[in-house]
Amino acid sequence: MSNDAASDRLMSIGVFGSRSGLSMRALRLYDEQGVLNPDHVDPDNGYRWYRESQLYAARLIVLLRHLDMPLPEVAEIVAVSPDEAVERLDTYWERIEKRVSGQRRLVELLRTSIAGGDPGPGDFDIAERDVPEQVVLAERRHLY
Repeated sequence: MSNDAASDRLMSIGVFGSRSGLSMRALRLYDEQGVLNPDHVDPDNGYRWYRESQLYAARLIVLLRHLDMPLPEVAEIVAVSPDEAVERLDTYWERIEKRVSGQRRLVELLRTSIAGGDPGPGDFDIAERDVPEQVVLAERRHLY
């Protein structure tokens, strides 16, 4: 047995959770979602066992979730090569910065409006776009 294999020991879900910073509930969810699967599941009792070598992926998941990254995107980053993971992280963060920039502008407009100013139509970006024809359902209710 190589030294690497000997150091890549199995850990129970509780030990792995403590070392990775993930709760057992989160680990079960990540297993169900295919984000981080245990190395072994005991067929008799269903206990999940993880390898020490899986700690890096688990800790990466913790950090990505702290960025509020959706689980499907986290799963993609964990599954791809480091170069591809960096590209996907950059793409995600660009989207976040664009959204926050728009929200920052909206907060400025709201402050002006709340303080008694009138945000004129020139303060809003209005854009037109063509969309394919689609069926739209509208419902109207009258309450008495």
